[in-house]
Amino acid sequence: MEEEPAALLRARSLAAIAQNGLAFTRDPYDRERFAQLQAIAADMLADSGAGDAIALRGLLAAEQGYMTPKVDVRAAAFDAQGRILMVR
Repeated sequence: MEEEPAALLRARSLAAIAQNGLAFTRDPYDRERFAQLQAIAADMLADSGAGDAIALRGLLAAEQGYMTPKVDVRAAAFDAQGRILMVR
């Protein structure tokens, strides 16, 4: 599998930090700062070629709750030893 560019990894990490901050903060000042971080992360993602900055800002802002990895599994196979093979 091809490794993601470092800038893209940093942008995704920043987006997750911003999302988690927005999910848990009660302070309006912190909420504003986390929203700014989220917008910066969207711009960084756009700069990395991940899409349009405006669309990415909307997608990130629409996320709710704690940021977790999103995994899509299309199939799973089990063998006699109890191992599992998952295909994305």
